Amino acid sequence: MELTTTELECLKWMAAGKTLHEISDITGMSYPNVRYHLNKAKERSGYATTQQLMVRAALDYELHPLGPDIQPGRPH
Repeated sequence: MELTTTELECLKWMAAGKTLHEISDITGMSYPNVRYHLNKAKERSGYATTQQLMVRAALDYELHPLGPDIQPGRPH
């Protein structure tokens, strides 16, 4: 699954348990813009829910539940 940089950034924060409003605050994007990028990724991937998309992205991109700054295989 190919994601844009913005879609992946939003999904990284979702995997860390952030809400769309929190992702908006963290990234500086508007709430509608965050929702737009997640919906576009969901449409292109064919998943019915954002949760399904997030799980697939977590597996494909090794997203960490402690946040996007955590690198796989490195101690936190």
